[in-house]
Amino acid sequence: MLRRGIALWGILAIFVVLVAAALWEAPRIEHGLTVRAEQELADRGISGVQVRFDGRDAVLSGPGVTDFAVALVADQAGVRRVRVDRSGQRPVGSVGPVPSTGLPPGSDAGTGKLPASQVAQQIVELLGPSGLRFDPGSTDLSADRRSVLDQIAALLVANPTVRLEVSGYTDLPPPGDSAQALSQRRAAAVADYLTARGVAAAVLKVDGYGDTRPVADNSSEAGRAANRRVEITVLGG
Repeated sequence: MLRRGIALWGILAIFVVLVAAALWEAPRIEHGLTVRAEQELADRGISGVQVRFDGRDAVLSGPGVTDFAVALVADQAGVRRVRVDRSGQRPVGSVGPVPSTGLPPGSDAGTGKLPASQVAQQIVELLGPSGLRFDPGSTDLSADRRSVLDQIAALLVANPTVRLEVSGYTDLPPPGDSAQALSQRRAAAVADYLTARGVAAAVLKVDGYGDTRPVADNSSEAGRAANRRVEITVLGG
């Protein structure tokens, strides 16, 4: 009887130690997961997202939460699941104060999606008047260009019926290359980046127009820089 009692006390002591260790470890795990998730979002140029963890379950909130942001956090090692807390937040891409319906002004009351005209306006605001500019003869997407495209991809994933044209342009064709081919590769690089982040290829029309539609004079460096660009135009949706 005495042995049984000692054994039971021993098991209870081990259980208490294990519980105490788990309680001590949980905050450290949650902190580590939060730091990694926040860093990944920052590296992608995504702001306006608050991240907290309940164990290994992530909870995202804030106006910057998008499907792309959720996917980035869900892909982090150690994350079990991701939940979005939209209480008091306006839907992705909305403008102005939150209306009583909880939907952005002008959105479809049945789906919460933005009309194509509002998507177009937000794309223009993200790209600026010059579109995405490129270095001479290059199709590379710099970090700042990728940051802008991440935001556009999130907007399009949230509004999947919007159709777009991704159009590439050049200044003067480099030696041994054609202006049309280079402009097509630039447009394709942007389209490929968007589809890799969840935008359906079916909604993208990809074209290269070479040097046929300049927006500035190619006689100056500033003019040539302005012509080395990719534009994203909403066709409908």
